[in-house]
Amino acid sequence: MTHVELDGLPVNLDDLLNTFDDRRSLEARIEDVAPFLVRRFLHTIGSDLLNHESPIEDVQLFRLLNLIVRVNGHEVPRNVALLFFNEDPNRFFEGTRTEVVQFLEEGDILKERIFRGPLDYQIRAALEHLQNLGDSIIRKVPDQIQAEKIVPYPPEALEEALVNAFYHRSYEFPGEPVKVYVYPDRIEVISYPGPVPGIDLRYFQSGEPLPPVPARNRRIGDFLKELNLAERRGTGIPKIQRKMRQIGSPEARFDFDETRTYFRVILPINPRYLEIQAATS
Repeated sequence: MTHVELDGLPVNLDDLLNTFDDRRSLEARIEDVAPFLVRRFLHTIGSDLLNHESPIEDVQLFRLLNLIVRVNGHEVPRNVALLFFNEDPNRFFEGTRTEVVQFLEEGDILKERIFRGPLDYQIRAALEHLQNLGDSIIRKVPDQIQAEKIVPYPPEALEEALVNAFYHRSYEFPGEPVKVYVYPDRIEVISYPGPVPGIDLRYFQSGEPLPPVPARNRRIGDFLKELNLAERRGTGIPKIQRKMRQIGSPEARFDFDETRTYFRVILPINPRYLEIQAATS
């Protein structure tokens, strides 16, 4: 364990070089990493570690996955281990939850749900809830055998927006949850803080490739990609726009303030869906 001095105080060099999700947690114990969640993850990604000739012990699995680190003669979890393999990471990182709020036309709250648990569970549970809020419309098309399915939002765009919120938010500060606001004409996905320096709003508006700036959460990205939840090579934003165009919706909008305190993705509802829904109500 290497230490350096910063302003006269000893600082762990690994904590300076690693992203927050890869740093050690001094508030947790190795027992806070749930073996059944680790094994479930390995089963989901089809890892050969579960098919070893002689079963691998839990702590050895943690080491092989680089989930723990040795500190002063004992091992402690890395932050990413608590975010994915603890049943309530909000205990260790305030704001690690998802709030989904559905609004009426007048702005009053119709329904509110809070999702807690490992990051991948929150993503999947919130997505399932969102997809159940708006039923698809099936219409018979003249002179065609196959009926037309009209959805309010493309599921792939909704998934990308939500996954990006978890991937690129901070788990260190300001302690705010991921927020999903469902309005009659749009869905907003909000995370905190805004993008890392080097990513300007013009990249989202012009469709230019994002610059290769360092990731805020490298290890979180690795796990989300293993679970096939995150896009590789920065293709998530173009995918959102492509899927929106495919169903005839306006393009998604992205915004954040000058001081980068938040990042918001706005998905406008499919106008055809809204029109048919209004005509049949």
